Amino acid sequence: MSVKKISSPTEGFQIVYQEARNATVAAEKLEPLLQLLENSPTEGPSPIELLQEVLESILTSQRLLHQSVLELHQKVDAIRSTKRV
Repeated sequence: MSVKKISSPTEGFQIVYQEARNATVAAEKLEPLLQLLENSPTEGPSPIELLQEVLESILTSQRLLHQSVLELHQKVDAIRSTKRV
């Protein structure tokens, strides 16, 4: 919210109302995300835990891929250095 000179009490009330309305709309948009955080122990892992597992799997595979690329670069560098001699 920007700072603005308020010319009348009605304008001030309108600004406050609009900001409160915007906050309500933002909270309503966050509702589905907040529901993901609710714990339901009888239903198994929460959606957040499932998402975390997927992201951890992606991260692990990316690390392995990165390590493989580094190893390939080392092999290529070794081959280049033996051919230069």
